[in-house]
Formats: sequence, structure tokens, C-alpha cells
Amino acid sequence: MPGGSTKASRPDSDQTRKTAPESYSSHRQATPKYKIATPANWNLGEDVIIPPPGSCGSAKERVEKAGEDYTCLDWFLCLKKCPHG
Repeated sequence: MPGGSTKASRPDSDQTRKTAPESYSSHRQATPKYKIATPANWNLGEDVIIPPPGSCGSAKERVEKAGEDYTCLDWFLCLKKCPHG
């Protein structure tokens, strides 16, 4: 392209790592270990999402057993306390 660059700019990855919260790294490691999911704006200590069940039967069972360990807002959205914070 005449008179300009076609290369898109992107933030320096080192700078991004320096500004990320310290808990970000431990949360990324814990997500697969504990089978949890977190929203983009999640903070350490907040409830985490239990991934959706694989079948209708397990969804029904999960909702029926909700209580002390976790709560369900619907069959596809259950929350529990963060296992590492």
C-alpha cells in the first residue's frame, strides 16, 4: 500500500504480561485442573462456573443435587466457590 504500512499494530506481549493481575496466571492453571470456567472480568475469590454437563440426564441430576457445594441458576449454569481462593 503506497504511503503506509499494511501491518496492524498490536500491544507488546511483555507489557501485557506485566500489567495482568498476579492471580491471572494461577487462575489459568487452575481452570483445567479443577474443571472450572471463569468470565473475562472474574476476580480471585468470586464464584466460578462449572462447565455444562454432557447429557440431559446429568444436567437434571446436577440441578437436583445443588445445595451446599454449588448452586444452579439453570441446567446449563451452575456456580461454586473458587477452589483456590
